Order: sequence, then structure tokens, then C-alpha cells
Amino acid sequence: MFKLVSGAVAALMISTVAFGAAEDAEPRIVTYKVNGAVNILYGGNGLGASVGVVDTSEGLVLIDAMRDKTADQLAEALGGVSDKPVSYLFNTHRHEDHTSGNGAFLDNGAVLIRQANAPDGGEVNQIRFADHLAMTIGGVKFEAYSTPSHTWDDVLVYLPKENILFMGDTFTTNWHATFFAAGEKGQIAVIEKALVLADDATLIVPGHGAVTDRKGILVYRDAVKNWMARARALSAKGMGLDEMAADAELQAIANSFLQDGSKEEIPAVRYRRFVERVISTELMPMDASVLPHLGDYVGEYLFEDGRQLRLELAKDRLKAFRNGLLFGTLVPLSKTEFHFPGWLESDGKMIFSFNDAGEVTGVALTNSDASFPAEKVAKPQR
Repeated sequence: MFKLVSGAVAALMISTVAFGAAEDAEPRIVTYKVNGAVNILYGGNGLGASVGVVDTSEGLVLIDAMRDKTADQLAEALGGVSDKPVSYLFNTHRHEDHTSGNGAFLDNGAVLIRQANAPDGGEVNQIRFADHLAMTIGGVKFEAYSTPSHTWDDVLVYLPKENILFMGDTFTTNWHATFFAAGEKGQIAVIEKALVLADDATLIVPGHGAVTDRKGILVYRDAVKNWMARARALSAKGMGLDEMAADAELQAIANSFLQDGSKEEIPAVRYRRFVERVISTELMPMDASVLPHLGDYVGEYLFEDGRQLRLELAKDRLKAFRNGLLFGTLVPLSKTEFHFPGWLESDGKMIFSFNDAGEVTGVALTNSDASFPAEKVAKPQR
């Protein structure tokens, strides 16, 4: 089994070796050997997310692939681990710092494994799953769980025998929480799932930052709950972005997410954006009078370029699917204007149109630069 590196030892080792690489002329990938079969390749500093490397009898299995611009460095780091080819590649979610390096491995025959809501790039060799996937590759058992929080296609990858849990960006030790898809509820659900899988000896691998253990997840859960409680209290007092961002207690809670010792505080610009995104995700003023009528908006919509939008009812929100893939939820700010939780004003919102009878006839996806109209063409069969 592995020797768990945590607490002050991990902070010293990882922050000075991997995350302290910002002082180098060029950032470099740092290899952390967990045991004979598993290594962690630390990225950061523009290289991309951390990569899990599992040596099996059928080749190497990767968890994430950094960035495309990091391909040569990643290949060199993998060569230092094993001369076996990469046979399978898990993506913990869609973001390019985890996935844009996929091509170098897929072009050489690797099989891509990801959650069903991930964008489909037309990859020939891929496995997509909805909720849970269990498979054995070269004698090593892998379990993957759909856990939407950071994105709608977040995945936890668990190796039960090795007792290692890869969490992608649903959990980090060097940054604040980023639960801007499924919100606080989704974030807490991910943490609770991780706590079910993990025991006191489990190695927890975040998407960014040093590895940790079960205690690190508990610290993170407390930070999420404390952050949202304070943010809601400030919002209830009528505070907006500027006042909330200036609150000393909220700032202190944000810094409690930083567990690995690589930084003491979140940079001011990024901190302000964190507050702004949390307001968008959890604190926008919903128009409750629209909720009984959400079924009126359900249906199929067709954009001028042929893209399709489908709206489905999910409790007090609408789920939005584009070309079959979930890309967001909608909450009503008014009868005509709906907001995507987690999206900023410049990212876009939905503006609905009605006929004289009060029936929904279309919608426009509108952002700061343009508006893309779509006509309502059908209501799904019940």
C-alpha cells in the first residue's frame, strides 16, 4: 500500500516542489509516486490539472490529460513512469485544462471514458455512462460515479483495492469551491458521496492542489457550508457584490479552502469573481409567481442554424438540453426572463416570447454580444 502524505508534510513537499515551480524559468510536471502501480503527475502553473497514472497489465490508464500545449511534457513524464502505452483515459469533466490533452492518446488508440453529458467530439473509441460505471482494466478495478457540481458531467474515479479517489474539480486543496453548475446542493452531495467511499486511509486526489485524506474533505465541506451561510446572511441584509466582497468574515472563510500551503489567500480579482459567481448560482431573486406555470415553457425549440434546445421540468427549475446534452438549469427572474445559475450577465440568459393567447412561442439565448432566437416547435409527448 501507499504511504499517505498529508497535513504539514504534504504542504511542504508539494508546495515547494510542484506549486512553487512558478519561480522556475518554465513550469514543470512533478511526479508523486503513490505506490508501484499509481503515480500522480502534478500540473498547475498553466500546465493543466493533475493527472492520475495507473499501471495495468493492459497498459496505462490515465485520469485526465492536462492541456494540449503540455503534450510533450506529459509524454516525457509518463515515460519516466512506464514505457507502456496509454490504453484508457478517464475525464473527470469537460474543461480544457483536463481534456484538451486527450488527442495525443486517442490518436494512438486509447479509449476515452466520460459521463454522458460531456460534449461529444466525435471520438471513435469512447465509453459514456449516465450514473455509475464499474470495470476492470488489466487487473485493476475502476469505479466511476456521476456527481454534478462543478459541471454537469463531473465524475469521481475510485480504485477500491488501491483505496484512491480522484475527485476532479469537485474538490481542490489550493482554490475555492467552484460549484457553479449544480450549486451548493450538488457540491455537498459530491462531498457526502466521497465520504461514503473514503475511509481514514483513502488517498484523495483533487483536480488541483496537493493530495490529502478524508480529513481534507471534511475541512472543505465545512468551508462550503460556512461560506454559503455567511453569503446568504449578507444577501438577506440587502448587500450586493461590492459589499459582500468587502466583508472580512467572508474573505476569511474563502481562504479556509486553501489547505495545501501553496498560497495564503485568493487573489483579489479571482475572489471577487468567486463572490459574483456564487450570487449568480444561489442568490438571484427568483420570481415565485412563475413556478406554477413552468410547464408552459417545456418543449422543443429550434435555432436558425439547426441546433436544437429541449426544456424539461425539474421541480422549481427547467433543465436545458442542447442537442441532447444537459448544459444548464433555468430559474425565472420574471415571466419572460430566465437565468442560468452560475452564469454571469455576459454569459447569457433566456428571453421568452409569447403570442396574444399567452402561449410560449419562442426563446432567445441572449448574451452581452448577440441574441440567438429559437422557435418553439413541439411539446414532448407525455
